[in-house]
Amino acid sequence: MTAFTSTQDGDWDDANTWTEVGYPTSAGDTVTVRHDVTYNTVLSVGDGFGDVTIASGGVLISEVKMDIDGVLLIDGGGTLHQKPGAKIYF
Repeated sequence: MTAFTSTQDGDWDDANTWTEVGYPTSAGDTVTVRHDVTYNTVLSVGDGFGDVTIASGGVLISEVKMDIDGVLLIDGGGTLHQKPGAKIYF
């Protein structure tokens, strides 16, 4: 279980998008989105990611199925953009 925070705009599965080495791939990983981050690869994360926070100014663009076992928090000024066919399971 690792805490990831975005450092720049990019794809979820691009290690350059995140503060930590790699990118969020494991059950329980927590995520803070502070930039435009596109989730476009279905990841098999068991029970799902931990808490996902979309901070003010951050945009999570969901294009595929995403599993979250924690809380999805959208701060004032944060944006969740669901593309057609995308689903988020809690």
